[in-house]
Amino acid sequence: MGSFGKRINSIMLKRGTTQKSLAGKLTISEQQLHSILKDKSLSTIDTLRELSIALDTPSDYFLQDFDKRFVIYAIDDYLSQIDPGYAQRIIDSISAVIGDKDE
Repeated sequence: MGSFGKRINSIMLKRGTTQKSLAGKLTISEQQLHSILKDKSLSTIDTLRELSIALDTPSDYFLQDFDKRFVIYAIDDYLSQIDPGYAQRIIDSISAVIGDKDE
């Protein structure tokens, strides 16, 4: 799954945030957070947003090592909330660059 959990742990350490404290700010249990931190479970987009806000860190920092298509979908989700037409143009241009072969 990558280093998603390691990136979160790194920011927690820099912010002086404990797992219990962070879990209290999220809509997931401490056990679910533990699984995410150990890279045994993936976060949902909603939890990713919550983590980003709670740790005052851009969500793309956590996603740097993920599959390119996953990041595209995250960008699309974010941009579509602002301007759906712009989001589609960005997704089309990124897909053309990386080649969306699996779809």
